[in-house]
Amino acid sequence: MLRGASWLLVVLVVGCVRPVRVETRETPVETGLEVPFVADGVRRWDFGDGSAPVSSAQLTHAFSKAGRYVVRGFEGEALREQVTLIVSPRGVFHLVPPDVKWAVMARGLEDLPPAVDFAERLVGAASTQNWLERYPLHGWALDQATAGAQWVDPREGLAYFAWDDSDEVRLSVVGVTSAKDALAALETWLLDRGWNFVSEVQGLARFEQEERALDLFVDRGALYAVDAPLTRRQPGVQQRIAAAPSLGLEQDGKVASALDQLPSGALVVWARAPVGAAWLQLAGTVRLSGDEAHLEARLIGAAPLWTVPPSEGPRLLSHAPEGPIAAAVASIAPRQLADLVLGTEGTPRRKGIHEDLSLQGAELERALDGLAGTFDATLYVDVESFVRKTIEAGGRPQPQATLLFEAAVKDRAPVEALLDAWVRRWQVPVTKSVERQLRLWRGSASGRRVEIALTHQALFAQSGASVGSREPADLTQSLGTRFEGAFGPGHVSVFFDVGQLRRELLTPRLMDDVDPRNALTAQALAVTVLDRLTQLDLALFDASPTADGAAIQAVVRLRAKD
Repeated sequence: MLRGASWLLVVLVVGCVRPVRVETRETPVETGLEVPFVADGVRRWDFGDGSAPVSSAQLTHAFSKAGRYVVRGFEGEALREQVTLIVSPRGVFHLVPPDVKWAVMARGLEDLPPAVDFAERLVGAASTQNWLERYPLHGWALDQATAGAQWVDPREGLAYFAWDDSDEVRLSVVGVTSAKDALAALETWLLDRGWNFVSEVQGLARFEQEERALDLFVDRGALYAVDAPLTRRQPGVQQRIAAAPSLGLEQDGKVASALDQLPSGALVVWARAPVGAAWLQLAGTVRLSGDEAHLEARLIGAAPLWTVPPSEGPRLLSHAPEGPIAAAVASIAPRQLADLVLGTEGTPRRKGIHEDLSLQGAELERALDGLAGTFDATLYVDVESFVRKTIEAGGRPQPQATLLFEAAVKDRAPVEALLDAWVRRWQVPVTKSVERQLRLWRGSASGRRVEIALTHQALFAQSGASVGSREPADLTQSLGTRFEGAFGPGHVSVFFDVGQLRRELLTPRLMDDVDPRNALTAQALAVTVLDRLTQLDLALFDASPTADGAAIQAVVRLRAKD
């Protein structure tokens, strides 16, 4: 009888024990963001991340590192709640507020060393290091990434941005794994580099160096640095960041869609259009590969930003002299080009130019209608003039070049009025001659010969020495093949070939009035100066219309390392 009662008691006790509530969070959980925990009574919560347990019925907790965590809630010694969380790194897009003017973002800190190395080769080590010293959070994050990322999360990346109302105030942000330790490490790093600690109030540490101010604070697991001139500090930045939504740039559905469609790449660039622009936003990625950086971007609008002109007319690039160091084409309706470059009609800049030309007797809008929509230009180095001018200057390099420009014309009269106004406005010393089918302006500017010819079909201009000795070439086809359709109908393309410039300067030149040894010395000096300035080999920019804006590609290629 007693044995049967014992079994009954066990069954009753087991039946009264409440089962453990087990939950797996399916919604995304990111580092640094507060996660709520709710129970029907007071619990002692163990978060499984090494932090001290907390007793409460309702509370929030942020996880500083990504990973899988099992959170347990105890009532006394009894387990009552169990929650499994998968915590992921907070994406760099979420670290940037959605109302910024522009942002440059590294998706991961491992992308910083290659980007810095590329920048040092492109603009020089001194310029790159000066930039890192000016914005020290980048330099500190780079050191952290190189040394093993002790206090930063390399998967959360780094961002650099500014608001529209504070262009002189620049912000940098990097995800950290421990706010206290990261701040302490950065403060020590700053003191070692000559920054002076000023104060720490309500979580904001202030440093100064010469005319610069630097404010540091942590928000939701990310370390922010606010750089500004001492006289232009902007109050309330910390509160502005705190009020930003946790999704950051991706809070805006259109921005999130644009960012989602970006191809892979080390760096991401994003910008909001200025007032009056024909586009709304720019989104793109930069891919680094050895000696080359490749940008793929989109200008996003409500419709194509321009249309392909129905008739291209004359094209300089199809029969240009070979060997240019630069070439450009804009196969676009003139008014649409003005919208992109100057802003739409009525915007302050466009209006100011219109009023300035009106005072000189020309009408901007009529002149735009008089052009047919194809603009071509090529640039050539004038080595002979360079050698002579450099020797006359005592060995100081004197760059000399020849510029050719051509545009298609459909109404000569307003274009002629525009050219006359330009000559009067800038007081260019030229003389004008008129023939039956030709208007010709001849003269000089800055010591270079200038010649402008206008017919009923085309406008042609040349500045500098003649390049008639060079063989003609179809640059439209060769450059289009080389750069995947650039320089074609509807494209705005610009190409700069430093490699060709070096080859021109390295080619010996025999001139009757110059000692060959002096000529070679001047040319070798120019190449040496060029190589010290940059290792750039070529650069290309190309844009073409799409259904919702325009597609952009840009290529920057460096010379191969010796």
